[in-house]
Amino acid sequence: MKKQFFALSMTTLLMVCCCCGAAEGVVTASFLNARVFPELKSPAAVKLPRGKKVEIFKRHGAWLEIAAPDITPVYGSAAYLNGNVALRDMNLRIKPHSKAAVISRIKKGTVLKAVSDPDRYGWVQIAPLADMRLYVMRDYVSFDSAKVPVAKKATAPAPEKKAVPAPEKKAVPAPEKKAVPAPEKKAVPAPEKKAVPVPEKKAAPAPEKKAVPALAPAAFDLLPQRKRELINIGADITRKSEYKQTGRLVAVPNPSGDCTTFALVNNDTGMNQGFIFAEAPIDLKKMLDKNVAVKGFAYKVAKWRNPVVCAVEVKVIGE
Repeated sequence: MKKQFFALSMTTLLMVCCCCGAAEGVVTASFLNARVFPELKSPAAVKLPRGKKVEIFKRHGAWLEIAAPDITPVYGSAAYLNGNVALRDMNLRIKPHSKAAVISRIKKGTVLKAVSDPDRYGWVQIAPLADMRLYVMRDYVSFDSAKVPVAKKATAPAPEKKAVPAPEKKAVPAPEKKAVPAPEKKAVPAPEKKAVPVPEKKAAPAPEKKAVPALAPAAFDLLPQRKRELINIGADITRKSEYKQTGRLVAVPNPSGDCTTFALVNNDTGMNQGFIFAEAPIDLKKMLDKNVAVKGFAYKVAKWRNPVVCAVEVKVIGE
């Protein structure tokens, strides 16, 4: 985690916790799951250690509604942020993944208190907001029940609907149709036709087709050292697909090897479009932080969202 994220002062944390109407509780279990919803099937946002203090707002049966603790991981997409200000309504999630559970939704213009630098996939971690709520089992928290109100459930009765009978329809008898006899037709003998012999046609031999050789694949192959490196990171070098993308070429902070030193980032979303490497005479260092068009071959890596791309042509856009 970046230093900027941990710079949130203890004074700010205390202001977040001291919300109106909250009672203090202490975790008594070794580790207690704080979940997104008050049910066991709900995903756990964070594990709270024994002795951790929590701010309690309401009781929901066997569950307690608490303020999201300061150690709760909260993530958002950097594509929707301008510094620490939300550019549009956006979801905040418990993990840096688009399918992770949503812990909160913020409005456009919301100012976040602490934001980390984006990771290689464009996600940032932020400090929990004051209105974020999680749920824990009350049997594993020590608290004064007299200070915690019970949440009320709204049970408005549904309006009674009376069945309206459909109007009765009377069957209308179809008018009786009398059968009209068809006029008698006399058979007219067909004129006798003489068979005309069909001239014999000789089958013309089909023109001989010459086999057309298949187009040879493009002259391209990985260097032996590149093959070893791709195999080491789990890439399938037996399959490759054509790759054509444009974006900004950036350096990867913590690469997994020479093949992942550079990445192509989408200018609109800030998302990674693939890790880029190239052989001489292409020099990717001279194109850093420039908008480029990349053509090459992409290789999939198991459990990676983005491919690793061997660039065979890289052009700076506008030059």
